[in-house]
Amino acid sequence: MFSIKNFIIDNLILYKFYIKLKLATDKGISKNVIAKYIRKNPVILEIGAHVGSDTVEMAVKWPEGKIYAFEPIQKIFDRLKIKTKNFKNIKIIIIKT
Repeated sequence: MFSIKNFIIDNLILYKFYIKLKLATDKGISKNVIAKYIRKNPVILEIGAHVGSDTVEMAVKWPEGKIYAFEPIQKIFDRLKIKTKNFKNIKIIIIKT
């Protein structure tokens, strides 16, 4: 079944455009504010990555960085895997308990 959300996620150019738009309109302590205080190629450990929304935002914001995203719940990890599959600067790790 066709889904516009999955179409965007599967199209890396559209997905990056969507994420950049989302970053530009972010409220609160945004990744743009955080970016002022860290280098352009950070190593980021994201514990509890959930389905990867922040993971992908960070991969787009810091394309020279490396994101290690950890998720313990298999069902959620499977969605994380789909969402991050096109990003070479993301490494996902499932935590077995």
